Amino acid sequence: MLSSLKDQNLVVGTRRLIKALDQGKVKTVYLAMDADLYIKKQVEEASRRNSAQIIEVSTKEELGKACGIDVPTAAAGKLT
Repeated sequence: MLSSLKDQNLVVGTRRLIKALDQGKVKTVYLAMDADLYIKKQVEEASRRNSAQIIEVSTKEELGKACGIDVPTAAAGKLT
């Protein structure tokens, strides 16, 4: 199980994450493996462009709970 991320400085959500990646603000990305293929591809490409490490999480529900939110989320990132 993914340890709690809620006490860390995070950006949650695909659009916000990709924007933060492109601004060089994120070096660690959490990506749910059950996310839509298009979303996964966008996040993976942005992570590669910006040399960010991707940590795979089993489900969107697990990632959402780890981030301390009540809804599933496909992607999140730890802000530097």
